[in-house]
Amino acid sequence: MGSLRWSVLTVAAPLVLWVGAEGGVRAEPLPKDACDALLTEEQTLEKAGARSNLDKGADWGRANLDKTKLSQVQRLIKVTEDLVFRCGLAGQRFAAFVEPEPPPPPPVKKPAPKPKPKPDAKVSPKPQASNPQPKPKSKADDAYRPPAKAVPAEQPKG
Repeated sequence: MGSLRWSVLTVAAPLVLWVGAEGGVRAEPLPKDACDALLTEEQTLEKAGARSNLDKGADWGRANLDKTKLSQVQRLIKVTEDLVFRCGLAGQRFAAFVEPEPPPPPPVKKPAPKPKPKPDAKVSPKPQASNPQPKPKSKADDAYRPPAKAVPAEQPKG
């Protein structure tokens, strides 16, 4: 079993590398006259109703279309593919499906700094109060204390 695996790998690996080196299948762009003929054919198929039949979906088409109409839809798909991929009409065809980028936000204008008001020469500063209010006591001295008792003075006997 192990030798079979190695023999498959020895044959498959160079084959994969060879196909990868060739670049795979490529479709060359079509000449302008061929693209013009495809555009004309596409318009003819659309006038025959193939586009509206295509838009109704595959299940509807299998149930309601005869072989001639189905072949028109298949041909329209092929013509559209060639126009998009081989005639370079992808940008024109799919521009409606691509959401445009939102416009950049407008630049934020900073309001001009307001100049500081200059003191008026006529306005005099507020006069200081003649009796400044006493400073409030600190919280540590806020407790209630009874008034001090007067100690009677000792009278001499005698």
